[in-house]
Amino acid sequence: ERKARIQKHLGKPEFSPSAYDTAWVAMVPLPDTDRQAPCFPQCVEWILQNQHCSGSWGINQFGLLANKDILLSTLACIIALKKWNVGSDHISR
Repeated sequence: ERKARIQKHLGKPEFSPSAYDTAWVAMVPLPDTDRQAPCFPQCVEWILQNQHCSGSWGINQFGLLANKDILLSTLACIIALKKWNVGSDHISR
């Protein structure tokens, strides 16, 4: 009963995707194959579709914590794109 009340109170929580976490998942290769391809190509596609106009990835806010997130997220996304040899235009922004 308590769990149901908490769920009702919270509603359906919305979680924003993390560019940093998505980039790490995007780097996972297909298992048990000689073919070099991402296991989760939708994560690579998400990276390509969610770059900020500034050329960065990460939370779209200002402040010290936001700057750290943007730096780490951008580095992780670039590494993921380079790993799969895609998004050269995105990398050069």
